[in-house]
Amino acid sequence: MKIKPIQYKINDRFALSSDRWNWILIEGFNTNNPIRRYYANLKQLGNALLDTVAKDTLARKSITDSKNSPTGNRTDLLMDNIAQDLGLFLQGITNDKKE
Repeated sequence: MKIKPIQYKINDRFALSSDRWNWILIEGFNTNNPIRRYYANLKQLGNALLDTVAKDTLARKSITDSKNSPTGNRTDLLMDNIAQDLGLFLQGITNDKKE
């Protein structure tokens, strides 16, 4: 008998799971063919999730003049802070479900 791993719903698009070695990000978990991506730690998973959401957001918005865009260093720092907060959020989800 195969045991199905526990899935933690992040939102309507993503779910989080894990196996013995990896964290698993599941996209479209309520569809017939979900996409599973495997990561060695929560930091990698958080960065990948942030990149996916950021790319989707940028694709929906038009690019404005460069004078209105933030500098690269400020953006990198902001993305690092968001990724760190996201990692803490994901840890909180898994810890709450285990208790």
